[in-house]
Amino acid sequence: MNIRSLKSSRHIGFQPSFNKLFGLLILVASVAILFYQLSVLLTTNEVVRHSFYAGMIAAGSTAVGAALAIFTKQITHKMLDTLMGFGAGVMLAASIFFIDSTLHGDYGSANFFNAPRLF
Repeated sequence: MNIRSLKSSRHIGFQPSFNKLFGLLILVASVAILFYQLSVLLTTNEVVRHSFYAGMIAAGSTAVGAALAIFTKQITHKMLDTLMGFGAGVMLAASIFFIDSTLHGDYGSANFFNAPRLF
């Protein structure tokens, strides 16, 4: 019996082990519980629902920016300046909203879809 036949006979088909199946079961159960809890929170709590929407907007924007970075062959100086401007605007808006909410004492009670009060 040669070494080549031993190597080929070891990997015939997929043979799951108990540890892999148990780990997969734990993963599936955890994801199911997570989605159940998320659906309960989204249907019962308005603040959580608005926070979830805002998070999805941020995640989508991040995905668009990452796609631009991945699929662009060469970034020009004009494009780099534009992207830096957008990033600076986002950071400026986040800091103004945070300062505004702390000055008025609205720690998390402000509605995301209302226009912000600026001083």
